[in-house]
Amino acid sequence: MGRLPHAIACSIAVSSCVHTGVEPDVAPPRQWSVSLDIHTETARSDGEPLDTVLRPLARIDESRRFSIRGERALRHPDGSRSTRLRFSGEDPLSGRVVDLRHFESGEILALDWLEHAAGPAGGIDVISPIFPLVSPKVPLLRRGQQGRMITAWPVEVGPDRKVTERIRTVWTHLGTQRLGGRAAHAFRYQGDWETTGEDAGHTPSVGVEGRGRATGSLWLDVSDLSVMAHEFDWERRLVLDYPAAPGAAVQLVQRQHLSGRVDQQAVGR
Repeated sequence: MGRLPHAIACSIAVSSCVHTGVEPDVAPPRQWSVSLDIHTETARSDGEPLDTVLRPLARIDESRRFSIRGERALRHPDGSRSTRLRFSGEDPLSGRVVDLRHFESGEILALDWLEHAAGPAGGIDVISPIFPLVSPKVPLLRRGQQGRMITAWPVEVGPDRKVTERIRTVWTHLGTQRLGGRAAHAFRYQGDWETTGEDAGHTPSVGVEGRGRATGSLWLDVSDLSVMAHEFDWERRLVLDYPAAPGAAVQLVQRQHLSGRVDQQAVGR
């Protein structure tokens, strides 16, 4: 099953957490509903038709609806936190758990247990933007100001299978607005979305390169800066190099478009 996430390992041996300076973290849980529409087109870069195995990937349209419950687990000596994200709803991700290590700024340091939510069973590797959607890194701005921000998050779904996602965005503070009877800081952003990495589970490894755009609107609770709502429209062009494909090397080009909304929900027990 691989290594245990740090949070689970520490809950098994509390004394070891104390010795390493890691402490339990207490904060109100948060829960969000996610509505996500995905459009994907895949083709060979040389214009040749896809073979029988890949043909089902030529065009895919799907709508996904699920909930994410975030529960603080640990506070680390460097000031970062570990938050346990639990997925639920009528979705392949239901019942899966991912541990998110992040700073209060929203910067994501690590994602543990992704391998149990990746691939056809869960597809977290395709929809990994959900993590910065619920843990966005936003520049400090006053109303009417603009600011730039670069944030990255790792997507590691197995040994030697890792890509890094990165967005370089310009943010605009739109002022304070009312959302669901609560005051919220409103933002708009747009910028570049980059993907780099490889899957060394193949020999030779499969290279992954991607470029695209990320745009959206975000509302943060004035009282605690939690995500109240996040509308997003992200798209990219991925290039996947398969140097050892049967017969001859193949380069696939995949266009992905992800759009939807995240909304904070009342937290139940």
